[in-house]
Amino acid sequence: MTPNQALQRTRLRVTAPASTTTFPPTMQAPRRSGVSLSLRSLGAFAMRALLSILFCIAVGGLHAKDIEIRPAHAAEHGITITLSTPNPGVVQAVLHFATMPKEVGLVLQDSKDKFVASVALLSRGQTCVAILSEEYVSHSYFAFPYIADPNEQVYHVFLRDHQ
Repeated sequence: MTPNQALQRTRLRVTAPASTTTFPPTMQAPRRSGVSLSLRSLGAFAMRALLSILFCIAVGGLHAKDIEIRPAHAAEHGITITLSTPNPGVVQAVLHFATMPKEVGLVLQDSKDKFVASVALLSRGQTCVAILSEEYVSHSYFAFPYIADPNEQVYHVFLRDHQ
């Protein structure tokens, strides 16, 4: 296999397809236009629509099947919440579960309960850890399961009671 043929196997659009047909030097075989799989190729409108759909799936509003758990009642559900301040203005939130759910995410909200960000968390044993700014602690919560089935109960474990 020549280097040119090897390159064609990995990047179809780099050179013309290899074949036994020879062309005069002034003529070049047409190149195949590949389909771009990047998110930028979707365009601004389609990108906003995709992000809106993902946001609705990941976070969603409170439904009848969603259960809010405040710190004072977390132990009743087998959950321990520990908050510490490693640096001024920074809070480390540690959630320890008696029974670890299949997936846990952190949903950040501002002081007006407006969505800021959402992220899936990796667990370590029965524990999940998140580090966030002090300004978000009172309105943010851990959610599990993070991405729920339509009829599945979702728990929102708030880090702190509203002050």
